[in-house]
Amino acid sequence: MRSSGVLNRVLVLVVGVVVMHLTMLASGVLAAQAADTRTTVVRLRSSATLVAKDGADSVAARPITLMDVADVDGPNADALRSVIITEDLRRLPVAGPGVVSVGLPAVRSALDSAGVHWGRTVLSGSVCEVRHDWPTESRSVRLERAERAAPQVVDVSGEMTVRKAIALRIASHLDVEPTGLRLLIRAADASALDRPTGSWRIDVEAGASAASARLPVRVFAYEGDRLAMSQTADVEVLIERGVLVAAKDISRGDSIASDSFRSEHRWLSPAQASQAVLELGGDPAPVASSRIREGTLLTREMMQAPIAAKRGDTVWVHCLSGSVRIKAKARAMESIRDGEVGLFRLEGSQETFRARMSGSGRAVMVVGEQRRGAEHGIEEPMVRAGESR
Repeated sequence: MRSSGVLNRVLVLVVGVVVMHLTMLASGVLAAQAADTRTTVVRLRSSATLVAKDGADSVAARPITLMDVADVDGPNADALRSVIITEDLRRLPVAGPGVVSVGLPAVRSALDSAGVHWGRTVLSGSVCEVRHDWPTESRSVRLERAERAAPQVVDVSGEMTVRKAIALRIASHLDVEPTGLRLLIRAADASALDRPTGSWRIDVEAGASAASARLPVRVFAYEGDRLAMSQTADVEVLIERGVLVAAKDISRGDSIASDSFRSEHRWLSPAQASQAVLELGGDPAPVASSRIREGTLLTREMMQAPIAAKRGDTVWVHCLSGSVRIKAKARAMESIRDGEVGLFRLEGSQETFRARMSGSGRAVMVVGEQRRGAEHGIEEPMVRAGESR
């Protein structure tokens, strides 16, 4: 037993010595090969970043060469650097957003195709992650894809189809002409949208609010007393509107006068269309409730009525009772914007009342058929219709 243990230790020692010599021999061979002036060394980088060449707008116009992903040294380096790995980046495996990978097998295959002399070429590395900062589609393809994905006007002339029936129903739902609508209709069965309706009766149910940017619709096609088709679709809607946009930068509190805006035709979502200001006029002009930049679509929430009376200002109050109009001077008890109801007090009286501002220095109060001006101490000289302050 003792001699057996000694023998085992000797065998382990011998094997270790053999392995060490083999390792040293292999290292020496590789070192000698690399040091050989006739050897070309190709080292695949771990990462690389590509920049599109002048005039290139797609990866199809930008082949990937060995020099893009590897360091090449040796007598044959100049020839190998121009070896093309791929003509199209889209053929490479995707490693992440804007990143593709070039592996050692792809490099070896490209070098094989180029007729490399492997006896004089050393290849090392594993995978190079290549980052690119331009789209993987040509500009024309991108534009075509964007056009297909954007809402378009649906031509409702000619033979009726499911798509045209949806467009007519949404136009009625939003109370606009079909030519004033752009629609992008998404359905599980897209081919059914362009199916001629023929003798079918088509009913389209539009859901959600009319102000929603996307309208879910359900389409039912009936053939006699039979339901021939049922389809659900999601519709992106844009409405054409003549709107007002800022012609210059407008600061908060500035008056939005006629030189501050211009008219334009724009395609808006139903929500935007419902808030857009279609026209401005009258005196005094509204004021900006916040800063508005040039080119911004004007909406109601961006503006407010100007202050028509400040606290302590004297205002002519028109008291209407049936066919009688009575005027008296009153003092504003608070700052009041045009169109708002504010608190007033007649001169020489302690009683207060409420009236609506109607322009600068003027307010209106309606008291019904019975004349109630006397309740507020208003004298009653008759004022002819049409007379104004």
